[in-house]
Amino acid sequence: MRYRTGDGPGARGRGRALVTVSGRTEETLKETMHLVEAAGGSARYVVADVSDESMVEAAVEAAIGDTGRLDFAVNNAGYDGEFQLTTDYSTEMLDRMIAVSMRGPPRLRRRLRTRSPPAGGGTNWRRPGPPISRRST
Repeated sequence: MRYRTGDGPGARGRGRALVTVSGRTEETLKETMHLVEAAGGSARYVVADVSDESMVEAAVEAAIGDTGRLDFAVNNAGYDGEFQLTTDYSTEMLDRMIAVSMRGPPRLRRRLRTRSPPAGGGTNWRRPGPPISRRST
């Protein structure tokens, strides 16, 4: 998960961004944070696993932080198992794949939508309402 908070594209003056990176491995997160800072940005990180609801909530709260807003989110969590034949996957590995790759992204979108609905809309942040349907004529 990667989040951007700060001045959005509609802000006046010099745009600034505070990037919050989130994932399971602190070492990788620190490396990403240092890359952002080396490019002149501001960054912070939070260790989180999208298969854990409380960690997702903590990551979103960290991203919103003291700015009170979240302008952009990249929801790219995934786990595709180990390099082996799918017939050799253990039940535990399949459960982990489902928890991260199938339950994780909707869990994060739901938390983002309820905590920080976007000002300008967005394809992944659909506000509750009647389902969109296509009628044939």
